[in-house]
Amino acid sequence: MKNITDYIQQWANTYKDDMLNNIMPFWIKYGLDRVNGGIY
Repeated sequence: MKNITDYIQQWANTYKDDMLNNIMPFWIKYGLDRVNGGIY
């Protein structure tokens, strides 16, 4: 069985990768209201 610290670090890396490579690029592209200003 893995060390709990390694297990948590693995999940932290997974979530960080998803946030930086999937979630944030999507919201940067589609989250801005370029007509009326603001964000969704």
